[in-house]
Amino acid sequence: MKDELYISKLQSKLREWDGKLEELKARSGMIKEETKSDYEEKMENIKTKRETAMQKIEELKQTGDQAWDEVKEGTERAFQDLKISIEMALDKFKR
Repeated sequence: MKDELYISKLQSKLREWDGKLEELKARSGMIKEETKSDYEEKMENIKTKRETAMQKIEELKQTGDQAWDEVKEGTERAFQDLKISIEMALDKFKR
């Protein structure tokens, strides 16, 4: 049960970040031409990291009790990495 709650919280966090990214994408037309390639690179990087985070969630769903802590630790690292990338992109491009 606790495992399901943890996974649900991760999925909720992804949906929250997806919303923020959608706001950023909606504003992408206002990004200056000289920073557009940087924006596209960061968004592609975030997409890759989000896919990794989703894979980690799937691993958690498949993991038994013995490996849970190890997989959970990897999942938390992936989520932290994604969070930092999103925050940096929002900081840089949301103005």
